Amino acid sequence: MTGNSNVISIRSIKELCRLERFIEEILDYYNIPGEYFGNIFLAVTEATQLGLKEDRKVVVEMKKRPNGVSFSITRENAKILELDELDMAIAKHTIARETFIIRSLADEAKLSQDGRTIELRFLITGINLERSLMRSEKLKSYLTTKEKVADTNE
Repeated sequence: MTGNSNVISIRSIKELCRLERFIEEILDYYNIPGEYFGNIFLAVTEATQLGLKEDRKVVVEMKKRPNGVSFSITRENAKILELDELDMAIAKHTIARETFIIRSLADEAKLSQDGRTIELRFLITGINLERSLMRSEKLKSYLTTKEKVADTNE
């Protein structure tokens, strides 16, 4: 992987295994802890599946940000479909469930370009800061603890 941008095209649900590998490679390349994999993978997969409805190609683009990563999921050649009321109600219920999952797992989710693109942002610095503070406290505790040292010269 080179540069600040990485892109993958997904044409069907059968190609979602490529998305998993894509995300794993990004996490490895940027040394992002594995704890993030589940949230990132599930949110990006849900957004991709949402975009794949009606047999559309979806382009997933990853960008490295100063405080994390973002994924833009764009539907190619998206059209507004004419649905009857029952189909609209079913679609709204399904979309509500999927968007709830997406918004719960991503730190920020934005819909743009007339509903064609979903941008998901994941903040990475929070856990790293938390880890460094925990390590600092452990080190401070270790350095200030006075342990008895057995004197073997007596």
